[in-house]
Parts: sequence; C-alpha cells; structure tokens
Amino acid sequence: MSPTRSGEMTPRVISSISLVLIGFVSVYWGGVLFFLFCGVIGGIMIWEAAQLADPDISAPAAIILGILASVTSLVAAFPAIDPLPAALLVLAVPFGGLLVLRAGQTRFFVFGSLALFAVHILDTLREELGLMTVLWVITTVIVVDVSGYFVGRRLGGPKLAPRISPKKTWSGALAGWLGAVGVSFIFQPYVIESTILFALFLAVTAQGGDLAESWLKRAAGEKDSSSLLPGHGGFCDRFDGIAGASLGVWIIQVFETSAAQAALN
Repeated sequence: MSPTRSGEMTPRVISSISLVLIGFVSVYWGGVLFFLFCGVIGGIMIWEAAQLADPDISAPAAIILGILASVTSLVAAFPAIDPLPAALLVLAVPFGGLLVLRAGQTRFFVFGSLALFAVHILDTLREELGLMTVLWVITTVIVVDVSGYFVGRRLGGPKLAPRISPKKTWSGALAGWLGAVGVSFIFQPYVIESTILFALFLAVTAQGGDLAESWLKRAAGEKDSSSLLPGHGGFCDRFDGIAGASLGVWIIQVFETSAAQAALN
C-alpha cells in the first residue's frame, strides 16, 4: 500500500472503529444512553439533510433543525409518551422544514421523516424487544451494504437505479439479499422475526433507504452528505440503510399484529 493510500485509510479506520464502539456500547446498555445516541444521530442526519435539500439554507437554521430533531426524538422515545403524540413529535421537524427551507422541501420531508421515524422505531425495538432484535437489524444492514458493495464492484452488470445511484448494480443487490438470509440463520434462535422471508424484506428496505439518501444527494449534486466521518462522508451515508431497515421492521410488526388479530377473529 502506498503512503498516500495508507494516509487515506487511517482516518477511515479510526472513524469506523470509534463509531462502532460508541454504537455498540449504546445498543448494549440501552435505556437513556441508547435514546441519546439515536437522538444525536437523528439530529445530525436532519442537519445534513437540510443542507442537501437546500444548499442556500443558513447555517443557524440547519443547526436549529438538527437540535430540535434530537430533542423531539429523545422526548418521543420515552415509554410514557402515547403513540399519537410520539408520532406528532417525530413529524414536527420534517413539517417545520417545509416552512424553513426554500428549496428541496419534498426531499427533506421524505428523508427527514424516514430518518426520525427510524430513530423512534429503534428506540421502541430496544425498549420492547431487546438487544438481539436491534443487533439483528444492524447486522443485516451492515452485511447487505458490505456484500453489495464488494460483489457489485467485482461483478458489475446491469444497474439497479442508474438515475439515482449509477454505481449500484443488480449483482450487488442480490448479494445483499443472500447476505441478509445468511444473517437470519444466525439470529433465528434469538429473534422470532429472523426468517428468510423477513430477512429478504429487511434487505430490500435497507437498500431502499440507501437509494432515498442517494436521491437526496444526487439532487444536490453532492457525493457525500457531509464530511463529519473521515473516509465515510456523513452520518446519512452510514445510517441510511438502517433507517430503511427500521421502517421495514415496523412494517413486519404491523403485519404480524394484523395477522394475529385476524386469527383471533
């Protein structure tokens, strides 16, 4: 490895290890620490999304949107908050962005709602279903992302969504699906939802979150959502798949609840 290449990799590795360690401790510990971690991530993603949607937004306005997103996410996370008020809190900042932003309001609202709902869903999963369910979601997303990247880069082939993300291929997408199925076998003893069918659905929704963020970046003409994570881009670049997969888990839970009620009736 050349000195230049080595110098580029060092910040990437350091930021990766730091993020993984902080994230793992937060997920493992749960409770308020996990709520804080998710709230901060959600706030940063909103800050990045606001600047991508409207490049002319003032720095203070973008920062305020991010702080408000963190605060509302934290408040909505506590079990004492009923579902309807929690949903209104989650949507407050995306709706607020419609008033503050002068461009890209629809893109901001769609991606901002996805990001903050994902934060709320993860908080709920950790509180109600425990550590292993959250680890299943995160591990699935990582495997889908990594396997899709390397296989897609190696094999190439037809593009998945050339107008949104020109580098993504169907070979990479299929590799991600297979990787998700492999993860499901590991977690089956611990997570009821860890079936092949749900694993495939989770992979597709994770890739959908990735494409949603690519849509936001492509409209802004940017390669990365920010430069906060050296070698990785921004927090939206790293957590877009988790946002999509979290929505996928929520849909799975709605399906399971509806099926159970139908069986009782």
